[in-house]
Amino acid sequence: MQRRFENQSILVTGASSGIGKATAERFAREGGHVTLFADRAEELRTVADAFRAEGLDVVECHGDVSVAADVERAVRLALEKSGRLDVLVSNAGFAYYEPFIEISEAHWDRLMAVNLKGMFLSSQRAAHEMITQGRGVILFTASVNGLSAETGLASYNASKAGILMLMRTLALELAPHHIRVNAVCPGLIDTPITHDFIANDPNWPAYLQSIPWGRAGRPEEVAAAFAFLASADAEYITGEYLVIDGGQMVMLSPPGLQDRRDNK
Repeated sequence: MQRRFENQSILVTGASSGIGKATAERFAREGGHVTLFADRAEELRTVADAFRAEGLDVVECHGDVSVAADVERAVRLALEKSGRLDVLVSNAGFAYYEPFIEISEAHWDRLMAVNLKGMFLSSQRAAHEMITQGRGVILFTASVNGLSAETGLASYNASKAGILMLMRTLALELAPHHIRVNAVCPGLIDTPITHDFIANDPNWPAYLQSIPWGRAGRPEEVAAAFAFLASADAEYITGEYLVIDGGQMVMLSPPGLQDRRDNK
């Protein structure tokens, strides 16, 4: 594997599982010093210990991305080794699946606190360091749900759309400081959050028909996209989002409709 991030400091939020864990591992395997930030302390410690056992250069920070003091601790920890923060991957997020008419104010507020406020706090704090450095990379985990609506996920959809506009605004404001800002928009990825649906839900075979590639995505495939966007190969890319969905967003016809047309 390439070592494109040798001697670089990378902070990954939501790093204890799924896309965040895979992304932290990818950057560490490419030579980076990676700070893993997440709110599930035991799970975070287990992941960090496993990475260190493999010789990867990681430290962990337990905290909540929606709390400014916790974000501050994570950034300071990322700065300890080299005095720099080269890459932020602002990834932490979750979803409530519930009809719009039943969403409670408490659920709405908590989801926005993590999914959107957390992105604001982490990117603003990172930007302060990167402006002083005169360079840096900020990356966000958005979603195809920020591009196209899905029923039962009004709060999640709104938060992911908000991330995309936040990303584009930061790309404009931070470009004079040589800070690139981009996002990835994963489709359905096989993570602990979605695995039960993929493995056990009777609706999965029908849903799978909407993915031209014929399978769910893997966290490692999203991690690879983050690594590309953070690398020198993406030096002239800012203000963009990269969709990682196996072709799902390009399908216009509902599953089976094209076959019915062909059989006429």
